[in-house]
Amino acid sequence: MKEAESHERRRRCRDRLRQHGLRVTRSRLAVYDALCQSHDHPTAEELYHRLRDTTRGASMATVYNCLEALSQTGLVGRLDAAPGAARYEAETEPHHHLICQRCGRVLDVFHPALDRLKITPPEGFAVESHTVHFYGLCAECQRIVDTEATEETPRKAKKQGIH
Repeated sequence: MKEAESHERRRRCRDRLRQHGLRVTRSRLAVYDALCQSHDHPTAEELYHRLRDTTRGASMATVYNCLEALSQTGLVGRLDAAPGAARYEAETEPHHHLICQRCGRVLDVFHPALDRLKITPPEGFAVESHTVHFYGLCAECQRIVDTEATEETPRKAKKQGIH
C-alpha cells in the first residue's frame, strides 16, 4: 500500500474517532489498518492473531473494544450473517456479500442493480438502507464437497454389495 494512502487512512480514522468523542489510540489505529489491508472479512480472533506480535498491548479484549469503537464511528462494518463469529470489514461503500455456508468466507459484491433495489415495506416502517446476502459454497468448498461425494460413492456401493 502506498504511504500516502496509509497516511490518509490514518488521518480519516483519527478525525472520525475525535468526531465521536473517542480517544485515538495505537491499538485502534492498528486494528483499523489491519482491516483496511485485509479483504477477507476477519473475525476478532483472526485480527488478534494478526496483530498480537506487532502491536504492543494487543489482547482479545483490546481487539473487541477497538472494533466496537470503530464500528460506532462508521469506519468499520460488522457482519453477523456469516456462520460462526461476527466478521468485520473496513469497506464502507454500499455493497453486498457472497457468504459460504460451509467455511464462512465472505466476498464483497458491488452491483448497481442491487443498490437500486426497492421494496414496499409495511405501513409505519421506513427503510433507511439495505444489504443483500447471497448464500452458497465458495469455489474451495465446492471442490471439497465434490471430492467427498466422489470418495463416498464407492464406499456406499461396497456397503450395499455392489461392485
